[in-house]
Amino acid sequence: MKGTISYNLNGKILFDNFKFGDSFLLFYQEDTKTIQSCYDKFIQQFPQDNSIIFHVCRKNNCFAPDSRIKEFSFNLLDESILHQIQKELNKCYKEVEEKSKSLLLILDWGSWMKEYDNIPKEIFLAFLRNILKKGRGVSPPGWKRKYKTIQKKYPLLIINSFIPDRLDTDFVNELVSSHKRIYLFQKNDSLLSFPGISPYQETIFPQKHTLPPEILEKLVKDNLEILCLVFLEKDSQSGYNILKNIANHFHCILSQGTLYPVLYSLEELGKIIASNGKGREKIYTLSQKGEEELKNKKQQLLQGFQHLASFF
Repeated sequence: MKGTISYNLNGKILFDNFKFGDSFLLFYQEDTKTIQSCYDKFIQQFPQDNSIIFHVCRKNNCFAPDSRIKEFSFNLLDESILHQIQKELNKCYKEVEEKSKSLLLILDWGSWMKEYDNIPKEIFLAFLRNILKKGRGVSPPGWKRKYKTIQKKYPLLIINSFIPDRLDTDFVNELVSSHKRIYLFQKNDSLLSFPGISPYQETIFPQKHTLPPEILEKLVKDNLEILCLVFLEKDSQSGYNILKNIANHFHCILSQGTLYPVLYSLEELGKIIASNGKGREKIYTLSQKGEEELKNKKQQLLQGFQHLASFF
């Protein structure tokens, strides 16, 4: 993993307005104050009423006692510890269901895969996948189903944290691909590269964006086609909703005259499909051709930005 690009956030990080079902992957160094201050920001912004905070950590990374936080700590990680954690998670899930609570999971694995941790990588990753599926509303195999196809999405926010010094490349790639948002805390050069890291800022809900409005607007216009595909990848929506999403994410207002020609072009190329909504509204859906196009363009953009960053 030598020679990769590092992003120095110096402990400052931008958390956009998160939604239930989001999953965060945090990499940090041996600095518990930095990572705990990050957790504090999440906890402060998480609903205070009728909520559960479940924190899993190594014994040396525990929070100060707090009545709001259910804590499970361990020294060495093995399958028996995972079973115990799963039992505690099941209690949290049950409480969420029966009392309509929301759940914040903070899973701090520290320097995982140390020589003395005795658990196969595949078993650990399967354990994490089941938790992430729970947040997305998909029932892991063997769980009691309340619906025939898919469970109701839990009001659940998931944070997985690691000290990456001993993680191999395949393991990191698996983690990155299974989480929605990835962040790297560091004080100096790192072994890891994440070109998609969000810009840094002190607060979760910044009063202003880190880039000037004119630069953001140009960024959006230059990449409007792929942004449309990304928004439609999440769910089918109207052009008006795409404009609102762009405004929320990039803090710039585009005109319909800028957006709709792009949508018409994507429809003609078979990358999106238009259907009738309410009244004169058109609802756009990503086609299979559009999914393939998006996958290729994402990879090209990430590699391009990474190459550019390495040049800088």
